[in-house]
Amino acid sequence: MFLEEADQLMSWLKRIGIAFVGNAAKFVESKLFDEFVYGFINIWAITKFGIQLGASLTFLIMAPLSALFCLWYLRLYDRVEKDLFGFEAIKVIRDIKAITNRWKRFLCWLIRLGDIPAFIVLNCFWPNGDPFMATVYLRKEENVYRGLTRRDKDIFWASVLLSNSYWTLRWTGLVVFYKELIWPATKHWFA
Repeated sequence: MFLEEADQLMSWLKRIGIAFVGNAAKFVESKLFDEFVYGFINIWAITKFGIQLGASLTFLIMAPLSALFCLWYLRLYDRVEKDLFGFEAIKVIRDIKAITNRWKRFLCWLIRLGDIPAFIVLNCFWPNGDPFMATVYLRKEENVYRGLTRRDKDIFWASVLLSNSYWTLRWTGLVVFYKELIWPATKHWFA
């Protein structure tokens, strides 16, 4: 009995360690891509072509680039066959019926809100969310590590559109805010 519980604890600790490393690596990559590359392309495009054309150009450059990165991540994820982000563990928790612990019950309630809220959060608001993360989380259990099904491809391409629309609008809003409100009020500091 004790050895079985110890093995189960070690298994969960290993899962947590793998998920920590996977999320940390994805967080760093996401910050570089979303905060640096996306911002640079958006600022360049708006400065060169104006707000509307610049925002459109940003989307047209970054959406395919984002899709390529995320497709590469999906292939890597399937080859490694490890729960790098803890999503499979979250799905196990989601499917538990009777939970007495108050915190676990709250976590299950959040997870059970459904696929649409998860889709939006994982594409726009999760710290390292993107089409890759949304597609991995929303995969059916029987298709994990087996490539993309038709449903997974639909989720992936919808994620590419949603997440890149979000990041384009977010960066465009920030650039316009700075250009129209902050820069005119502060440019005399640099003269």
